[in-house]
Amino acid sequence: MKILYIIHDNKKGGAAISFLDMIKGVSEKHEVYVLTPHKKGYIPDELDKLGIWHESVHYFWWEIVKSGNPFIDAIRFGIYKLLNLYNCISAKHVAQWAKQNDIDIIHSNSSVVYIGALASEYTSIPHVWHLRELGNPDFSLSPVFRNGSLEQVINIGNSFYIAISDYVATFYKKYIHGKTIYTVYNGISSLYNYKKSKKEYNTDTIYFLISGNYCEEKGQLDVAHTIGLLVSQGVKEFKVYMAGRGDYTEVKKYLADNKLTEYVVFCGLVEDIISLRKKCDVEIVASRAEAFGRVTVEAMRTSNPVIGSSVGGTAEIVLNGKTGFLYEYRNNEALADCMKKFIVEADLAYEMGQRAYEWSVDRFTSEENVRQVLKIYEDVVKHSLSGEKL
Repeated sequence: MKILYIIHDNKKGGAAISFLDMIKGVSEKHEVYVLTPHKKGYIPDELDKLGIWHESVHYFWWEIVKSGNPFIDAIRFGIYKLLNLYNCISAKHVAQWAKQNDIDIIHSNSSVVYIGALASEYTSIPHVWHLRELGNPDFSLSPVFRNGSLEQVINIGNSFYIAISDYVATFYKKYIHGKTIYTVYNGISSLYNYKKSKKEYNTDTIYFLISGNYCEEKGQLDVAHTIGLLVSQGVKEFKVYMAGRGDYTEVKKYLADNKLTEYVVFCGLVEDIISLRKKCDVEIVASRAEAFGRVTVEAMRTSNPVIGSSVGGTAEIVLNGKTGFLYEYRNNEALADCMKKFIVEADLAYEMGQRAYEWSVDRFTSEENVRQVLKIYEDVVKHSLSGEKL
């Protein structure tokens, strides 16, 4: 089988890592080709290491984030409208190449780029959307065209659908016409597996970690406010590590204004996140809505329990009261209560961390992810040839 993958971005991130873990396994059994939007970046470099064919093609997102400035947004959206017209030209070239090379399946790694779906419409080659995000609800993305709704775009071409959680599948059901949405959890590499001994957990000062690039939806500022609540209650035996790129100005200002800077360590982009997790005891996932929760699984695989907001994919992964705690999103008092439990109960991080490791170590594996994706490919090709609906 020949599969053409279309990646939406060249930067390192959860979707990119999940994509690479997937095609490593797929490439062992089938021929894979990858299109990237830029010649250089994390994805092309990693594909070179894997010896996987890739080529850069100009294509652009059909939805972008508003800046909040109407004048700037008018300019940006105008530019992206023109760029999206170019997508049609790129899609025709991709369609022609796919036909000439007998591609069996076109697989788009995200819903934010649609040239794969357009190429499918031009050729009838089966197209798989990998639904890794919700667009507006989790990243505040807005369509470039006023009449370009998610429902219109997501049904382009001979398309089929893989969602990375039941939460994502449920969201898309109201937009997708007459097709099954498969749920396939992301595969997490066994490189993240690390079972801590009891002595590796801190007991005098508990170390919390929140990881992910800074943005309002990820909840770093909410965690800062929660730190203020804990300290006001006299709870001070803790420290929070914030790992990820971005502008933390607002967080730093709040901490400085309230004399809380000693409780936070800003790590920036961390290449060796596993070593940082070994140093920390508990991970916080304070996001508005994680589509899956790769960070959550990675934390548990490193024997760290997770405090997570009870929305999105996080609620599917954290076993409340066993492998961590769930709390209502943006309820900082509830988050403070969860953090306080780990601070005042010396062995709680160890006990929950061990359960988190045992529960997660054989779940969400790269091998199972690839097995399920390949089974879907077989079904897609079979039903496309027969004309039946999935």
